[in-house]
Amino acid sequence: MLPLLLLGLIELTTASWPYYPGPSGPQSPFPFSIPWEAQQELNNIQNNPNLTRQQYENRMNQWAKKFGLKDKFDAYKKNINDQRIKAQQKLDAALKALPNYYRQLRNIENDNTLTRPQADQKRRELLNTLTYRLTLE
Repeated sequence: MLPLLLLGLIELTTASWPYYPGPSGPQSPFPFSIPWEAQQELNNIQNNPNLTRQQYENRMNQWAKKFGLKDKFDAYKKNINDQRIKAQQKLDAALKALPNYYRQLRNIENDNTLTRPQADQKRRELLNTLTYRLTLE
């Protein structure tokens, strides 16, 4: 469960840049509509693998300005960036919590005074506290 949660958080932090829709056809990645001509230019920018990140960013800003979408595009970028930062913070918190989690898990496994059901219960409780903290944030 924990590895899946961490992989999900990693995916969120890396999936936001750059968005390449692939060969399936031009579809807007934005939560607002754009004209067909703008979609065609957007598709050309996003499918150019030779652009550096800075060139990509510059071309996207020029594209948004050209089609009068600068405000909407900037708001979209801010939202994506905020989500990325939040996901990175959650991942950092999860990674910081892992050593303590495994230390407590090792203590349970090495405790010779526990019965098997007691050890199972303690492991479940430990897992629930870690998962609970990560999902509520």
